[in-house]
Amino acid sequence: MLLRISVSMSCGRKALYLVLQLKTPSKTLCFQRILVLQRTIASTAEKFKHIKIAQEVVDSLKTEPISVDVVLEHGKIVTMKLYQAEKYAKTRDLKLMPIKEHNRPIQLFKLVTGSEFFKYEMEQKHAKKAEQETKHHEKRMNITCKIEDHDLYAKLNQVKKWLTKNIKTEVTISFRSNEEDKAESTLSRIEQYLKSEGKIHQKRVKNNLMKFFIIPASSEK
Repeated sequence: MLLRISVSMSCGRKALYLVLQLKTPSKTLCFQRILVLQRTIASTAEKFKHIKIAQEVVDSLKTEPISVDVVLEHGKIVTMKLYQAEKYAKTRDLKLMPIKEHNRPIQLFKLVTGSEFFKYEMEQKHAKKAEQETKHHEKRMNITCKIEDHDLYAKLNQVKKWLTKNIKTEVTISFRSNEEDKAESTLSRIEQYLKSEGKIHQKRVKNNLMKFFIIPASSEK
C-alpha cells in the first residue's frame, strides 16, 4: 500500500515541498502510521497558519475512523474504532499487538503487556533480518582437490553456520586432467561431513572444474 501526502510551505519567495511516502505490506502498521501522519499534519496546520495542506490530505482527515477487532483480557472479541482501542489499551497500561493470521474481514489485535509487546517487536526484528540475509546472500567456496582434511573441515564448519541461516553455498573444486578421481573423493568427504546439515545439488563438471551447491538438508530441489 502506498500513501502519498504532499505538503507545500511558503517561505518568502521560495516554496518548499515535502512528500511523505508510506510503503508497508502490513495493514496494521499502515493504519497506525496513517493516524500518526493525520494527527501530525493537522496539529502542524493549526500551529503554522501559512502552511497549505494539499487537498488529498484534507480529504484523508475527513475519512471515517478505522474499525478493528480486539481480543479483550477475558478472550472476548469486540469491534471498535482504532482510536478507541488505543485509548482502551492505554488506560489499562496494555499494548495492541496485531495478529497476522486470522480470517476476520478487518485487522485483529490482542491486548498484551509491555514485556509481551517488546518480545513481539524483537521477534519481528529478528525475522526481518533473517529474511534479508536469506534474500541477499549466496556464499561461494573455492578449493582444490588436494586440500587437506584440516583446511577442508574448517571451511565446512563455516558452511554449517550458513546452512543454519538457510544460505546455500556454491562450491568449486579445481583439478588437473588426471585428478578427477581426487575431486570426486573431495566431494565424498564434503557429503560425509555435512550429511545431517546439507546436501549436494546441481553437480556439474567442465574444464577441470567441479561445481555444485550445498543447500540445507530440508530444502526442496
